[in-house]
Amino acid sequence: MVEITSPDFKHNVDEALADQQLQKAMRHVRVNFIEKRAKAAADLPEFETLRNNARDIKNHVLENLDQYLAAYEKRVTAQGGQVHWAADAFEARGIVLDICRKVNARTVTKGKSMISEEIGLNEFLEKNGVTPVETDLGEYIIQLRGEHPSHIIAPAVHLNMDQVREDFRRVHTHLPADRPMEEPQSLLSEARGILRDKTRVEEIRKDRYAIVVDEIPYQVNKAQMVEKIAEAVRDKRIDGIAHVADESDRIGVRVVVELKRDATPDVVLNQLFRFTPMQTSFGCNM
Repeated sequence: MVEITSPDFKHNVDEALADQQLQKAMRHVRVNFIEKRAKAAADLPEFETLRNNARDIKNHVLENLDQYLAAYEKRVTAQGGQVHWAADAFEARGIVLDICRKVNARTVTKGKSMISEEIGLNEFLEKNGVTPVETDLGEYIIQLRGEHPSHIIAPAVHLNMDQVREDFRRVHTHLPADRPMEEPQSLLSEARGILRDKTRVEEIRKDRYAIVVDEIPYQVNKAQMVEKIAEAVRDKRIDGIAHVADESDRIGVRVVVELKRDATPDVVLNQLFRFTPMQTSFGCNM
């Protein structure tokens, strides 16, 4: 689980200020966070009002959390879902592992979640024979390093490109050693390629193929994904797709993109990642 380090704050500050790699990474924060935030706020006259409203809503929900959780469970149940209640981290981890075992899962994909960090879910699953794959790029990077996120929305903000490049070379040993890795886009493309392995191509009948996605983070709206793919086909942004459907059942998730007879799967897959939510659904943001 995440270790509480605040009691050692003063000592940690001294180490952090002397860490040249960390200081190099932090120099990007001014441009990528502080300056961009300031510009966004300046372009939105009602920024402070909106922020105050958001604060008030958050405080109201926290003060009445029991009522909102009960209402949430009612809505989820009405839609055919199930809400699991856990008293502590031990019980929560056990519930997740039980779900994995019921469907014989050996690999699971997950989205960014501070709760899973707080309860030590990844480490627990690995010890019990289930491999978690982070689909947020920042979370994926720190997973490779065996670290915890350093920021709630930018988990790998403490790292620089040199460190990420070294980690990719260390872990992605099946890729050519001389591949280009100097630009951010090359690192992004490499991570995207790794995560694309969570899709596969199946021959559904003679000479007809389908791209099958059956490892989708829980927070991804599958119906919306299917509709966006269909919309891209109607608008002729994607060629080669004959039909798309959500074939999920209570056993597992399965979105099937049936290809036309003359379509090339790799070409269609590239178009899917370019024009549909599949790109962001698998954590390919940078």
